[in-house]
Amino acid sequence: MLAAEFVRHLAARADGRLVQRPKKEHALVLWWSSQRALVQHAALSGLMAAFDGCWSATFAYDAGVGEFVDVTLARVPSGFDFSGPLQMLFEWVEKQGYVRPGHDGDLYGSLSADAWVGTSVELRGFTAGQTVSYTRSWFGDAANDHATRLWPFVRTGGDGSMAALWLDGDRRTRVVHLGSGSGSLLTCVLAENGLDFLRLLAIGYREICWGEEFAAPPRPWGDSGKIVNGPYRDWLCGTFGVTVPETASEIVREPAEAGGPATGDAFCRWVEDHLDPPPVR
Repeated sequence: MLAAEFVRHLAARADGRLVQRPKKEHALVLWWSSQRALVQHAALSGLMAAFDGCWSATFAYDAGVGEFVDVTLARVPSGFDFSGPLQMLFEWVEKQGYVRPGHDGDLYGSLSADAWVGTSVELRGFTAGQTVSYTRSWFGDAANDHATRLWPFVRTGGDGSMAALWLDGDRRTRVVHLGSGSGSLLTCVLAENGLDFLRLLAIGYREICWGEEFAAPPRPWGDSGKIVNGPYRDWLCGTFGVTVPETASEIVREPAEAGGPATGDAFCRWVEDHLDPPPVR
């Protein structure tokens, strides 16, 4: 499947959300879209190459057992807490055989063998260079400083949205979301810790980049009534003794959007304080 066809398929799969997003009421949407132009281009270019290699055909995973986890751990920046549940997620994905190589030679993980079923995420920790490039599209010349506070490690939507680890003002690691701007504008703390992020993934949303969906349970998948993310849910609950919430709002306290109404979300406020140029309300 060609990359462009895949992007169109994602738009259809998301019921038009990628190309028919509801109009936002605040005046900063146009500003936000222009700010996101660079990251949108970079993200979609990377996604097209990755998707052509990862999901449009069947590849044998020829890397040695443990290589996906080893590569990921080697990329975790100093000071970030990736141990425990997050590392165990990557280990579980690799043991299940849910890792595929892309055309770029990198390894990409998902929550199931079928990328079209269940919550669509792409697990891949950024290299140091990729992190700087990504943060530069957000923060301009101050990117090197902010790159020490962020580490993207999950693609959350077909529009190029990402989840990352963020070191807050107390140097505590939290999981945050950075919307692409071409679709999702969600910019907030997704989870206070790794385990809650794993619980968020288990709920069953098609993508976790659409904050407006978080107050309601995910829509049913087809007519079968089959539990989405079944094997992943079983592993999560059995390993950690936790339950899966009915809605994302039980975990995501405030699904804020950068450039939107004033918010108390710590990450959204941090982003807005450091954007280049800063937003004007």
